[in-house]
Amino acid sequence: TYTYPDNIDLSTITDYTLVSTVINPLDQNPLNNPLTLNLSVLPGLEAALSGSTIPAQCDGSIQGTLVLQNLGGDVITSASIGAIVNGTSQSNLSYKGSISNEQAVELNFSFPIDDPGPYTLEFEILSLNSVNGDFDATNNTTTLETVALDQNSFITVSLLTDNFPDETSYTVTSQTTGEVIAQFGNLTRGTDNQTRFDNKICVDVNDCFTLTINDVYGDGICCAYGSGNISVLDNAGNVLAFSDGNFGTQEVLNFCGEAMECALEVEVEITDSASSTIGTGIILINASNGITPFQYSINGGTTFVPSNVFLNLEVGEYDIVVTDATGNCVYEETVVVLGPTATHNIEGTTVNVDILPNPTDGVFKVNVSNLPTTENYVNIEIYDIQGKLVQQRDIGKFDNDFIGSFSLYAYPPGTYLVRIATPEISILEKLIKQ
Repeated sequence: TYTYPDNIDLSTITDYTLVSTVINPLDQNPLNNPLTLNLSVLPGLEAALSGSTIPAQCDGSIQGTLVLQNLGGDVITSASIGAIVNGTSQSNLSYKGSISNEQAVELNFSFPIDDPGPYTLEFEILSLNSVNGDFDATNNTTTLETVALDQNSFITVSLLTDNFPDETSYTVTSQTTGEVIAQFGNLTRGTDNQTRFDNKICVDVNDCFTLTINDVYGDGICCAYGSGNISVLDNAGNVLAFSDGNFGTQEVLNFCGEAMECALEVEVEITDSASSTIGTGIILINASNGITPFQYSINGGTTFVPSNVFLNLEVGEYDIVVTDATGNCVYEETVVVLGPTATHNIEGTTVNVDILPNPTDGVFKVNVSNLPTTENYVNIEIYDIQGKLVQQRDIGKFDNDFIGSFSLYAYPPGTYLVRIATPEISILEKLIKQ
């Protein structure tokens, strides 16, 4: 042990580097002779202030968080912080506790406001441990900016989880700025199963947004492992976007902050009954340009079903009503299922449609004759009983007939609908696969 005879002046508050070296002519390894010590002399009281605010707020207040960090040697047990909002002094923020060197605490703040608009918040450390000022005053202040929105400027994302909520997350992005304005996830399996989470998000309702919902397993949030769904509501509770959860890894929904005018479009196709006494008529309803899922009724809205195909209908009038997921966008039309006719009369021309064999074990032929069109091809669409398109292709014209062969070997037995279509004409026929 060696003691230096002279004292070293460390009275200045700064960082020091001390180097001690052994010098001996017999030393065969001089590389390990120096010893370097780094040390800092700290001020007694020294703190730094920083913070952040929520980017857009719509609840009549401005909220955020300050971070008070101890950079001195003394433990901070109390602090007083002054606050000014848009030039108006607010009540001081107070802290009592214990903050050691290099430690920090978060202080939440909230100030009521009357008007929407931009806000500047200025904060300053006024005292530490009841002592005014500290060693370095340059880091005692922080200035934050935020925007307060009208209290009606919000949307709500409502998520109903399935039985594996830990697989699910979503983000909401502004289409104007590309900024992620909300994200949600980190749910717990077992605790959060089949639970609804409503997330209020302050936004400019004149903006448009993208909701991206993810499922890491790739089976969506419906339907084999619990019936989940997700919707976006405006400030009046109207549905802006909806997903029934039946997707794979990801689904993307685009929407705007205010409910848009109803743009629901509906096309109704009718196959008349082949009998006056036994109902064999068909109504197929195709809806688009609305928020899915759609609901369908043929009795004036007395009852609704999710299927857009109605079979075994008797001759008579049917009052069709279609609604989208909002319940506010409605389409109504009255149609008539006529009695048996051997042929179709289109534009004064008798059109014959033969689907043979019908019923079929899989392969069948479609033959359409006397169709009043200048087209050389007609489009054939085949739908299952749920209204899902399973096949689609054109068939060509030979002499005066459009002829084509089709196969349903890969599809299950049941009732199918065959639609013959040109830009001006649409005919619907029923096919049975045994």
